[in-house]
Amino acid sequence: MDDAGRWASVRMRASWRGRHVSGGERLVPRAHVTTTASRLLARAASAGHTDRVTLTVDEISAGALVTAPALDVRTVCVADPTEGRALATAALRDLGVAEYPCGAAMSLLASGPSPNGGPMRGAVIMDHLSGSRLEPNSERGVRVSRVDMQPEDRARVRALAASERFVDALILASKVASLGCVIADLGWSDDPEYTPGYVASAARGYERFTHLKDTGSPFGGRVYFVDAATFDAAADVARLEAQPTVIALSEGLRLETVPVEIPGRFV
Repeated sequence: MDDAGRWASVRMRASWRGRHVSGGERLVPRAHVTTTASRLLARAASAGHTDRVTLTVDEISAGALVTAPALDVRTVCVADPTEGRALATAALRDLGVAEYPCGAAMSLLASGPSPNGGPMRGAVIMDHLSGSRLEPNSERGVRVSRVDMQPEDRARVRALAASERFVDALILASKVASLGCVIADLGWSDDPEYTPGYVASAARGYERFTHLKDTGSPFGGRVYFVDAATFDAAADVARLEAQPTVIALSEGLRLETVPVEIPGRFV
């Protein structure tokens, strides 16, 4: 059967004795499914002890896809997490996030956003003015899914960027920023050895800070700041989790680096 116009969601989850060990997801043209599945299975194999690996492939018609623009990227070189968080907070405040939600979000990610502390698989949704948590399930959070770039666009960004991890983060943030209710997106990884983080928005793009957490910290996650007056929990969460979305590059995509010597606000 002709694969033209056909896409697929390819998802992998690996576990050991019921505990999540590794996972990954891609949204790709149907012709790329075999290669993509092989790479995800290789990721599972490299994760260490696993006793269960689940690979799921769901076909998606081209008519179900929507597109969203890729955010421009600015990498801000900072000396340490204290400087990084100060500049990230300034960026959030410039976008209209109130002081209390900024501090609350930083504290959540530093200690673990789960209600009982520790990591949470999905993201927190937070009112950008009051700091109230709005995600329907605070144990699980909201997990952005079914989003990717055309393979050639992903390869183009990968050639310019430092890691595949960054490409994935940019893709997720670009989908989040496309929702009209989203004011800003703050995040950093729970990988103890990966210290960069970001503030993303439709207005300012993807601002990556080289240090937002201390080396060795197992905590991280994402907080999506929304306008509570326009946020629709059912519709917007469904779009984030289930709407197949292709992130489109513009010819003028910018990936810039700001040295640490440039203080204060971004221009």
